[in-house]
Amino acid sequence: RIALVTKQIQEILQFESRSFDEKYMFLGQGTANCTENPLTYRGLILDIAEHVGFDNFVVKPHPRGEHDRFEDHIHVYTDTCPFELAVAAGNMEDKTLISYYSTACVSGKLLFDSGCRIIFLYPLAGDSFNEKCDYEDYFQKLCGLYENIHIARTKDELFRLLDE
Repeated sequence: RIALVTKQIQEILQFESRSFDEKYMFLGQGTANCTENPLTYRGLILDIAEHVGFDNFVVKPHPRGEHDRFEDHIHVYTDTCPFELAVAAGNMEDKTLISYYSTACVSGKLLFDSGCRIIFLYPLAGDSFNEKCDYEDYFQKLCGLYENIHIARTKDELFRLLDE
């Protein structure tokens, strides 16, 4: 049933999502108005890329993100369709999506029953964001419903999840 709905959405909206070889994707945040310390934000992204290998890692910049630009040393994913529709196209099934708290990776999973893995980093954000949001209840419930949605609370836990 989901495959039929996805095909209908593709026909109606006329989109073609691009595939990519990298196993790990970081989804950027809309940091234009809410980044307090971009060095913390960018530092963790670079640590992940180094851990999994730069050739196995891609960043999908957020349309409002100012600190997601890594073109000089990290692969960048661009697509003409909304990310949720890229998930619907089936190109993310064997991928691990990583984000501080992007709901785009969850929306695609919920709407289209994607098999992608998701790792949230918001407990590691430190001084990155000056917006006051409490995601704990929301993301804890998701982790209880889906065995492949995770929250990394320490860098060691993050690296362990990446290695699984």
